[in-house]
Amino acid sequence: MKIAIIGAGVGGLTTAAHLGKMGLAVDVYDLGEFAGGKMYKYTNEEGLNWDTGPTLISLPNQIHKTFTDLDFKAPELLPLTEGCRLLFADGTDWQLPHGKDKLISYFKEKDYKLSEELSVSLEIAKDIFDFAEKFIFNDEPPSALTIGLKSMASGVVFQHPKTMLKNYSKVIDALFSNQNMREFFYHFASYIGVQPSAAAGAILSIAHVELGSEIVFPCGGVHNIAQSLYEAGLKYKVKFHFQSKVTSAIPIGSEFKNKGWELEFEHKEKKEKKVYDLLIANGDPYVASQTWINSDYLRSHFLNQLKNKSLKPSESQFVILYDWQDDANISHHLKIFPKSWSESFYKVGVELKIPNDPCVYLVWPHATDKSISKRVLFISAMAPNINSGHLWDNTFAKNYAEKVLHICRERLNLPFQGQIFKIVTPQELSERTQSLKGGLYSATNENFQPLFFHFSGESKVENIFFVGGGVHPGAGVTMVMKSAERIIKSIKKKYRLS
Repeated sequence: MKIAIIGAGVGGLTTAAHLGKMGLAVDVYDLGEFAGGKMYKYTNEEGLNWDTGPTLISLPNQIHKTFTDLDFKAPELLPLTEGCRLLFADGTDWQLPHGKDKLISYFKEKDYKLSEELSVSLEIAKDIFDFAEKFIFNDEPPSALTIGLKSMASGVVFQHPKTMLKNYSKVIDALFSNQNMREFFYHFASYIGVQPSAAAGAILSIAHVELGSEIVFPCGGVHNIAQSLYEAGLKYKVKFHFQSKVTSAIPIGSEFKNKGWELEFEHKEKKEKKVYDLLIANGDPYVASQTWINSDYLRSHFLNQLKNKSLKPSESQFVILYDWQDDANISHHLKIFPKSWSESFYKVGVELKIPNDPCVYLVWPHATDKSISKRVLFISAMAPNINSGHLWDNTFAKNYAEKVLHICRERLNLPFQGQIFKIVTPQELSERTQSLKGGLYSATNENFQPLFFHFSGESKVENIFFVGGGVHPGAGVTMVMKSAERIIKSIKKKYRLS
């Protein structure tokens, strides 16, 4: 069996290495110069690397499982010794410790009532996460009936009916009386690209992942996960074709009863064609179905999803890779909150405008990994997707970058000496990663949908599968690995592979 995988992101790399290990002939095509997808890196003339995309890794057990299954050494994962530092508009400055018990103790010294509210919230978050890990993350996206029956059987819906059946903003308002903590918890909705008022209350489970479970940083940088998956693929004789743009995939025969796919691609201005038995798309399904996959069914299906199910492209992000020259130390990750996170996120996600007061996120890897230069600083800020109409030319991008750096200087009381090494705009994200309108999280729900799940990765169209952040169970390194492993199981079962 000959298999083509389009996209060398985490999902494509995981799938390729597994299928290669099974002895199958696998070719991987990617637009980039090297593997990674959104988990990318940029290198300056001195050899300093800046990660883009994921900045920290949660649920590291999945990383270990993936590499153990591949019989390949995983990159070293360094545990964070402290949590995120949070700076709020009223001057509140919380340097969170890492781990639930330490977190509760930290707030007991500041505000006993808040510590009690947080303790209750994290217990609920853990219950929902445990339910999802058991019944949702590793299986096909469930129907409303299935999820209803499973939630009743497990008892989680009876334990937390006010959380499971309400929108997320109402859940947070009921759980917390402290406005800063509300703002902090609201911002977890941005992890799935949904307004808090449109998100399901069950996304409270993200709080367990972020605050109650282990968080790690790969030694040498996050891109080392992609590099290790790439090397695992090489071990199993996977062939990689970088700087290759796939222009079309045509089913051989009826799309529902085809005998494979004819793939056309461009490499160094040369057009080539190859035939494959099986196609796996590691990229946004909404983009792939409209651009290079010649399937009337898939094209119509995903267009209707956007038109009729109140789905829209998620928010994007604006990234500054900064060569930092201050003689100072900061936390590994730090968030500067605007006066109202919800208002700023609404401006970005709904109005598609640049907010006057964006939330700013800084990552300084040297705090955890001393092998990484103190100069390497990642700064990101809220940004709308390219449906906003912004051209993101050099002048526009530099002006926004200066605004973001001004916020950093003012709120952290540091000079931020240094220079911008590179700016990554929503436009570049759209072009380099083929994401939906430069969004981070594919298509997301516009209105409240308590049971919204991503596309399963399989359809009526024969011999094609999808993996990646736009596929169930969603974005994030470990979730993408889960999507890949689920699709691999389906392929093994359908084609009777050992």
